[in-house]
Amino acid sequence: MSKTILQGGRVIDVSKAKEIKADILLEGKKIIKISSDLNSEDIKSAKIIDCTDKIIAPGLIDMNVHFREPGRDEEETIKSGLSAALHGGFTAVVMMADTETPIDNEASVEFVSNQARRAHSAKCYPVGAITVGLDGERLTEMGLLSRAGAVAFSDADSSVEHSGVMHRALEYADMCGKPIISFCRDASMIGSGVMAAGDVATELGFSGIAPLVEELRLYRDLALAEATGAHLHVAGISSRKSVELIREAKKNGVKVTCDVTPHNLFLSDICIQDFNTSFKVYPPLRGKEHRDALMQGLVDGTIDAISSHHNPVGLEEKQQEFLAAPFGAIGLESTLPVLLTQAVGRGKLTIAKLIQKLSFNPAKILQLDGGELKEGSVADITIIDTKLANTIDTDKFYSNSANCPFDGYHASGRAIAVLLNGKYISL
Repeated sequence: MSKTILQGGRVIDVSKAKEIKADILLEGKKIIKISSDLNSEDIKSAKIIDCTDKIIAPGLIDMNVHFREPGRDEEETIKSGLSAALHGGFTAVVMMADTETPIDNEASVEFVSNQARRAHSAKCYPVGAITVGLDGERLTEMGLLSRAGAVAFSDADSSVEHSGVMHRALEYADMCGKPIISFCRDASMIGSGVMAAGDVATELGFSGIAPLVEELRLYRDLALAEATGAHLHVAGISSRKSVELIREAKKNGVKVTCDVTPHNLFLSDICIQDFNTSFKVYPPLRGKEHRDALMQGLVDGTIDAISSHHNPVGLEEKQQEFLAAPFGAIGLESTLPVLLTQAVGRGKLTIAKLIQKLSFNPAKILQLDGGELKEGSVADITIIDTKLANTIDTDKFYSNSANCPFDGYHASGRAIAVLLNGKYISL
């Protein structure tokens, strides 16, 4: 069996949130040894990959992506989405259930898994729908979905409106040992809103979406999680109050985790003044008060993970005037460069803390293989050059869609290679 050594890199020890100088010996698909002093027998006949000054991290995991297969394949197939993931430095993604034919039965879970295997690319873990057809009323057969390979349950961007249904869903998901992923929004309060409520919306004459739309539903879901003892994961929080509510719930022992997107962290409603529909996202871009609270939540551990919420929209749809264009932004190929520049480069997070949010914590939340580098584990690894200047350019994306709010952004740092099951892939 062939041996490979990743030599001279800065290895991320996510369990201690620090980096160490070490070499990694691989044999086949597995990590055999992590050491700063490999012996001659270890080195003998091994292929050497020079990683001097590069970050060697456990393979990144994006725990919230939306692909369009089956259904609107021109926007994103599973194959194109996984290729985009790989070139963004992600060795695994978690696919939401909101395809045109929702992932609400065993066959649809198996379809996603089979298509992912055929792609020979990044790993893809399907999420099963909470309700049949995402109708918010009839619970799916969660036990069957779980056995077929669903790693969590979610109605994706369709928040379950009926509290009784959500209560039962949490109970059944808990029996399956899986979390419910909730995208908290009270649809009855959105109305004709197209962006965050505030001065910019007023100036532009647009209907606004208040933070309360998110916070009201979050209140309810936290109460239900506390009552059932089930694991609730809140996807894509965007408001100061949401951070406070989750922080308090964690202190009170509620089993809750959450994630945030790069665009909600670093972009604001001011971007919309140019009417570029790539900035029309949900939850909407908010002001400085909310962005500061989100960053503080990342730093203090209230926010567990960062995910792209990769949401492809076709060019014709996105090129409509702002009011008519659908919400949604892609991010698999921009997430890491933006975070390396804005979070690590500006001293908000250490590189080790960032990798925790992008790998270790997603794996822990969803009970996935991976998330840390240790002897005996499968060699899913991301190699990062933190100083490599690059410009985010949707014309060079592997995604089928181009609705990225960071298009044209000048970044410092990106993934330069991944190892997938021990196979080295240069990016």
